[in-house]
Amino acid sequence: MWVRSNIFKSGFVMSLNFVRMLLPSQPGNRRRVPFSRRKALERLREEAACISPIEWLGGRFPPVCITTSKRDFLYEANLNFETRLEEHGVPVDSLVYQWSNPNTEHTWQQDYRFEESQEVYRRLHAFVRQVAGRTTNI
Repeated sequence: MWVRSNIFKSGFVMSLNFVRMLLPSQPGNRRRVPFSRRKALERLREEAACISPIEWLGGRFPPVCITTSKRDFLYEANLNFETRLEEHGVPVDSLVYQWSNPNTEHTWQQDYRFEESQEVYRRLHAFVRQVAGRTTNI
């Protein structure tokens, strides 16, 4: 699946080695040992699908606000997530900063001193107000 190959690419924080660490081990399970067989690698890829929100999307997924930047190591994953949301007809409000915005490395949103962070919170407040005003038939 194209999403997994982009999210779990080599060297990325969400690599399959990272995923393997998150999955519970069972007696006799060699999951903690690096995958040396193709079958073990395929099984790990199947098990990894359950932790990706992209795998759980559907038309009833709630509206989503995404903030990212080209400096964020989750940039590609965020864009993939947005694409999949839109494919399912899920409303998406996204704010994407370019590389030229220096204060937008991963977790910049948490530093109130940055203008970029302040813009994220203005957008997030507007998003919540808009979504809270919607009615649903759930």
